[in-house]
Amino acid sequence: MYDVIVVGGGIGGTGVAALLAKQGRKVLLLEQHDKVGGRCASHEKDGFRIPDYGHAFTRGSRGNCALISRMVGEEIAWGRKVDGIPLWISGQWFKLTVGEGLKRPPRLQGLKLPLKDILPVAKLVFVDTLPKLLTKRGWDELDRTDLRSWLLKRTDNAMLHALVGYCFPGFYVVPYWESSVGETLRILWLMWKAREISYPIEGCAGLTGAFLKGFEKYGGEFEQGKVKRIVVSGGKVQGVELEDGKLLEAPLVISNAGIRTTVQDLVGEEHFDKGYANYINNLKPSWSCLLIHAALKEKISDVPGVFSGPMEDPVEYWRRVERGEIPDKISLWAVSPSNWTPEIAPPGKQMMVLAAPLPTGEHIDWNKWADKMLEAGEEIFPGLNENIMWKEAVGKEHIQENLDKEGVLVQTAQTNWQVGANRPSMISPINGLFYVGSDVGNAEKNRGVGVDMAAESALRCAEIIANKLGPVG
Repeated sequence: MYDVIVVGGGIGGTGVAALLAKQGRKVLLLEQHDKVGGRCASHEKDGFRIPDYGHAFTRGSRGNCALISRMVGEEIAWGRKVDGIPLWISGQWFKLTVGEGLKRPPRLQGLKLPLKDILPVAKLVFVDTLPKLLTKRGWDELDRTDLRSWLLKRTDNAMLHALVGYCFPGFYVVPYWESSVGETLRILWLMWKAREISYPIEGCAGLTGAFLKGFEKYGGEFEQGKVKRIVVSGGKVQGVELEDGKLLEAPLVISNAGIRTTVQDLVGEEHFDKGYANYINNLKPSWSCLLIHAALKEKISDVPGVFSGPMEDPVEYWRRVERGEIPDKISLWAVSPSNWTPEIAPPGKQMMVLAAPLPTGEHIDWNKWADKMLEAGEEIFPGLNENIMWKEAVGKEHIQENLDKEGVLVQTAQTNWQVGANRPSMISPINGLFYVGSDVGNAEKNRGVGVDMAAESALRCAEIIANKLGPVG
């Protein structure tokens, strides 16, 4: 009998397991794969530390992953720190800086607005937006407002729409007409407070590696095994059953398997009332993503990461992508982990990750998209293709096998109707069942980007369980 069983070893699962073990709970962590990490796993090849997917860590040593590691006595080593995100639109470079204190607020370097747009944009910021930040009602309104409508209220400047319309889909993996203004402002505020976009020296595996060390130090038990079902009887959790038929008992189960997967597959909708099951089934997931990991024989750029896009109306662009078309010029997110952390690649070499958000439909030609991504990468980073030693493509099929049966990156997208108070609670209607991960929240507290949100859910869930169970002993 365990106090808590954690299903899934992603950032949320390993984080909450470590925190609960430190509280003195008897905790079992279950992971079906041969390594932990989930969306934040990594692997090694020829001296390269390769992320299984693609990340940049918007708060570095001041973010939630670093906080959890310190709480369990295992410090994460971080690489180079940068103060902004480069943007590339049709050959022009810009930079979204996170600023430094009140003297240097966040700003968009390189953008020169025509005189006719300066006053409308100023009104958008100082009249339409800043006053709303002073009240909860105002924040709620901004949460419900999408980025495109917010911009169009005052300006149709093509470059400004391109910068917003191609940057933030990289954060949320949904088009900008579904991305929340309130969520975006909170993310920028968190980045401004931290002023430390960075990357772990040991790669993505360094995060869950630190959590696992703390977990085991405090007596946590780890087992590789696939969960067949979470056992529920009389509206209460009883434990879990593994694929091999083994039964493990616990009054509390925390699922890091995704909220939809948990309700539909691990528990079963029959254990929830119809309204809740329908609510979960109707949550909108994010898009999928195609990533190319490229090992380069020599360093070709010092840019740590960049969001890029064409000088095309973002609405028309993303609608074309939805229909299965491949535009001549595409939007691409590129990150070079070795430019943050040289240890990621062998001396003199470079690791490059290219990523493009894509729908999950069968009409998407993933192979042709991979070719187009390499073409777009060459335009941003001349010499890219001739320096590729080897490359790996990670797309929908890989995500289906390892993360989500439908191939989406996040089971609850950060749309303008699914953020803040409207994010699914990490407390389920079943007594003893909780969720962690980037697809759930806890009222206003779970904000941020991907990994940081997953770590936040671990912190909040550990607090909830500590309050529920009280002190150990």
